[in-house]
Amino acid sequence: MKTIFYCLLLGLGLSACSQKQSTRSKTINLAQTAIQQSLEAPNDSLSLYYINQVCSQIQKEEDAQPNPEYWGGILYHMPFFVEVIQRVKPSHPRVFMDVGSGNGEKLFASLCLGFKQAIGIEYNPDLVKMSRQNFPRLHKQQQIKTYEGDALTIDATLFHQADLLYFYSPIKNTHKMAQLLERAILHMKDGAVVLEVNAHYTQALQQLSHLAFPDLQGGWLAIKKEQGSYFVAQTFYNQGADWLPLRPKSK
Repeated sequence: MKTIFYCLLLGLGLSACSQKQSTRSKTINLAQTAIQQSLEAPNDSLSLYYINQVCSQIQKEEDAQPNPEYWGGILYHMPFFVEVIQRVKPSHPRVFMDVGSGNGEKLFASLCLGFKQAIGIEYNPDLVKMSRQNFPRLHKQQQIKTYEGDALTIDATLFHQADLLYFYSPIKNTHKMAQLLERAILHMKDGAVVLEVNAHYTQALQQLSHLAFPDLQGGWLAIKKEQGSYFVAQTFYNQGADWLPLRPKSK
């Protein structure tokens, strides 16, 4: 009788494992297809539909095995993410960077929006693992690279690789967050854009930065570098922004 019971348990375990592998395989194939479909889509709404198909599947998988320390996903932010990226991305986007990349959804979404490669920096090893599990094929092909580490101390040359550096205020401490944004500004390459969509630390940034920022509001903040000069924007349009020159502070 015990033998039959253990065999039943083993069979249930193997069935659950097989079902999980099948679901994971479906997500992997769906991600590859969604990128191609998004790039061919005639408008952002259709691109968002393909992105959400993948992110919804990921969220279901994460909700099935919840971790109480983290949100299940950022699906509810994705329309906002697509909107802000389309407004400020460079005309020839190649490398997207997400500082505080979490489960990797925004890295995947950036590939759907025309970037050739996506780089994530994530402090928490569990989220790094989750990102790599969510998009294993894209990591293997190096379309996505996720680095584990503290963005305040990680190799600063990483920032220089990106055409667009995206921040959603990954550090709560305002002084440290201002330090992080200043570090990205100092190491961004010519032609790149830094985009912070939750700039709650503007006063700390004004005090700490080598640049003479004007009075800033919380919310969206973009900085771009062109021919060695910096520009800032807090007013955005459907395509583009109102860029104002930024000069170094007088000594």
